[in-house]
Amino acid sequence: MEIKVSHFGSLMMMLMFSCFLGILDASCFNIAGVDSWMIPILGTIVGFPILILYLYIYNYRKDLNLNYLNIYLFGKKYGRLFNVIILLFVMTFTMITFWNLTSFVASQYLYDTPQWFIDIIFIATTFYFFSKSERTIFRSSLILIYIVLFLYLVSFLGLMDKISINNVRPVLEHGIMPVLKGLYNYVAYVIFPIFTLSVINRDKINKKNLNKWIIITYLVSNFLIFTMLFLLVSVFGIELATLYQYPTYHILKRVFIGGFIERLENVLSIQYIIVLFIPCAFTSYYSLKSIRDITGISKNIFIYPILILIMFISQYIFKSNTYGEYFLIHTYPIFMGIILIVIPIFIALKIRKVEKKKSHG
Repeated sequence: MEIKVSHFGSLMMMLMFSCFLGILDASCFNIAGVDSWMIPILGTIVGFPILILYLYIYNYRKDLNLNYLNIYLFGKKYGRLFNVIILLFVMTFTMITFWNLTSFVASQYLYDTPQWFIDIIFIATTFYFFSKSERTIFRSSLILIYIVLFLYLVSFLGLMDKISINNVRPVLEHGIMPVLKGLYNYVAYVIFPIFTLSVINRDKINKKNLNKWIIITYLVSNFLIFTMLFLLVSVFGIELATLYQYPTYHILKRVFIGGFIERLENVLSIQYIIVLFIPCAFTSYYSLKSIRDITGISKNIFIYPILILIMFISQYIFKSNTYGEYFLIHTYPIFMGIILIVIPIFIALKIRKVEKKKSHG
């Protein structure tokens, strides 16, 4: 089975958008305030070496996915240990994205619907996606990213005349330090999730210049996130932007206000549901595939209950939204860095050591 580079790029873009709504935007506003729009600019630069590190690992043994690559490099004992650590992290990431998805839908759309019913709807849809094949997720992500980009373009054009430059002033009122502090969270939530794509064998993607398209996708995604943050600050102002739990959703209420279309935000916000759902489905697939690779279990009937339990538990991981916001801003990004920077560096150093040994052997 071959995966087109466009499919791969669309899923990568989804993963980069996965934590923007309600997590990254709140994090940037909380730390950097009115200067939040500067964070993606610096984040693109700082995150680029991390992307190169990921590509170095991904291109090493094109016939092996990350799980088998770790075993090849470190042996069964330590290779499986790394695989289990990354798997546990991906499971927590799935829990957080699923919690964010269902909380958004419950609070903005189905506020009179029982939470368990919303959970069942999305769990059933998620399992349908990856019960077919990994190609289903990739092909669906391509179709859905077109919808996301179209809806985003409509949103952007509808908000252009509402931008107020005064809302982004004064620039660096509190110096550069708040921006630099917010930079780490940006890299954690936008760049780090890209590493999960390494569960897909490189040789399954039918494009020789995949690296080029990954870099292009990286730059485009960062630019779109920059424009979203800039719109939020320049249209709302920082005081109003921090007032809402999901400011990215509420800003859509200002699209074409007083025009021939009203209440358009419910249609336009479909883009946010998509970019929350697809990464959740893919990381669930990552967990499924990794459990198979690590344990040798081939029957999904033994693995599905674990993944279902993880999604249901996600609704109870935070005592309140306030506690959840504090954890996601101050604690979880550190955890992400330990897993998705330290382990890849170990892998890259091991690759270099193996190659050096081969060249001298």
